[in-house]
Amino acid sequence: MIQITFWAVFILPFISLFFLDRSVIRRYISVALFVTVINVILYEIAWTQNWWKYDKSLFSWDKITPAPLVFSAYWVATIWIFHFTFRKFWVYFVTNLILDGMFVYALVPWMREVEIVTGNLSEILMLLIMTIVANVIYVYQMWYEKQEGN
Repeated sequence: MIQITFWAVFILPFISLFFLDRSVIRRYISVALFVTVINVILYEIAWTQNWWKYDKSLFSWDKITPAPLVFSAYWVATIWIFHFTFRKFWVYFVTNLILDGMFVYALVPWMREVEIVTGNLSEILMLLIMTIVANVIYVYQMWYEKQEGN
């Protein structure tokens, strides 16, 4: 059942992109790729510091950086969130806080319970890291669009 969930988390976000205009994807693909790089670095640090480790994964090569989350769900979610909230900072901030809070306080405990993830980082620090990342990528997109003249 966990493998089916992993596959769904990996494939369904990409399918959702068919519901977006190509110009939206093109506009936000840079920030999505940027957050992917940040997440890869964070997952490497987290693995080394035992903040969190994924004990189950989709592929044999994604033990440190889980492909369904980092290379699909987070990537696509970034595009969708920016599509609906960019240039409305407080809406963006609250949306991210709610979604990140659901991840930290609902999904992570379930993943610990079914032994997908282990680690010693507290929920509040995890939420703080996610909030900082969200703000960094928002500033990045503001800078990027200024450079592009949008």
